[in-house]
Amino acid sequence: MPTYGYARVSTDGQTLDAQIAQLKAAGAEKVFQEKVSGARIDRPQLARLLRALEPGDRVLVTRLDRLARSTRDLLNTLAAIAEQKAGFRSLNDARHPPRAGSAPPGRRSRRDLQAGSR
Repeated sequence: MPTYGYARVSTDGQTLDAQIAQLKAAGAEKVFQEKVSGARIDRPQLARLLRALEPGDRVLVTRLDRLARSTRDLLNTLAAIAEQKAGFRSLNDARHPPRAGSAPPGRRSRRDLQAGSR
């Protein structure tokens, strides 16, 4: 069950190095990298990542805004990950530390995600 990272910057003048280092330190075995605006729908490396997922795999990002620019895009991407029965974790966006016995990151219910946005 591999752990994949996804790193993205918006312009060629920015570097992916810090994101890649964080993702690898968190256990990412392979990091899919893009230099493309998050507002663009065609993100080839994100599409490759989603196609590579199998049940039990996990996707890591450093921040949610690296994965999506809008709430709708984020929810659609998370749904695509969940459809593959894969997990998801954002390293720097945790609102609360996990409780003992709570669902692992990426396995929380839609109700839990909606409650967190209120």
